[in-house]
Amino acid sequence: MAGFEPGVPLRVDKLNADLKLDRNEMKSYLEYLSDRDLIHLKSIGGPLLYGHIELTKSGVKKAEDLRKKNN
Repeated sequence: MAGFEPGVPLRVDKLNADLKLDRNEMKSYLEYLSDRDLIHLKSIGGPLLYGHIELTKSGVKKAEDLRKKNN
């Protein structure tokens, strides 16, 4: 969704449309990724607690590494 660009705001509700996680699961996953500096939690609000997130540079690198590994 971010096109492998750090700092692009992503709507959590749109991200979760594909994942279909409940509120607690989504919150836990986002906090886990944030604790590892893979994302920044940018806004609070909405049905999933967090409204927007952004990938960090290390998050983009990790996503690219995972994509290469799976191809």
